Amino acid sequence: MNIYCLGPEGSNGSQVADGVNFEHFDGTATLVLCPRNTDILTSVAQSKSSAIGIVPVHNSIGGAVVDVMNWLNNDNHRLIVIGKIDRNIEHHLLVRQNRSLKDVQIVISHAQGLAQCKEWLSRYGFSNRHRYVVTSTSVAAQIVSQASGFTNVAAIASKECVAKYSLKIVAENIEDDKKNTTCFHIVTNDSNLSLPLNQYIV
Repeated sequence: MNIYCLGPEGSNGSQVADGVNFEHFDGTATLVLCPRNTDILTSVAQSKSSAIGIVPVHNSIGGAVVDVMNWLNNDNHRLIVIGKIDRNIEHHLLVRQNRSLKDVQIVISHAQGLAQCKEWLSRYGFSNRHRYVVTSTSVAAQIVSQASGFTNVAAIASKECVAKYSLKIVAENIEDDKKNTTCFHIVTNDSNLSLPLNQYIV
């Protein structure tokens, strides 16, 4: 069984996928990390064998995840939603080990990550022209970690990205609502596959 989710490791989607794998498949499923949410859906739809995908559909601050909803609303492949997981989302500002908050001039993250922290960003002087969108929060962390020339760039990402990408937190829990929640759908191409419909993960 393949479980498709948003990569690289450390994204909220990959963490949800890890939980689904161990809870429902005893850790035997293979996680396939995709560059975009729509790639997850396309991969599941085109899979020749039974597969599932983990995609975010709505956030309590940022609203609908537009690319996912557009794909699902135009779905000619008849993917089936077999589960829903609500996950508390915490965001942190991550920089390289030798940097501090005062060094930061540019903040990068997934569009939803930026939207969920927009009040904090404005309060600390990071206007729209200082915010850049990338394909996932973990990609943002990866860029900051690997691009040694970008010493003034910080990523909005999860705490799990700190160890994975050798970064440090300079501002914790910067989401605008401490009850920040994202709803993930579990989708499949297999009409015979079923999972418990509703779960809540802290």
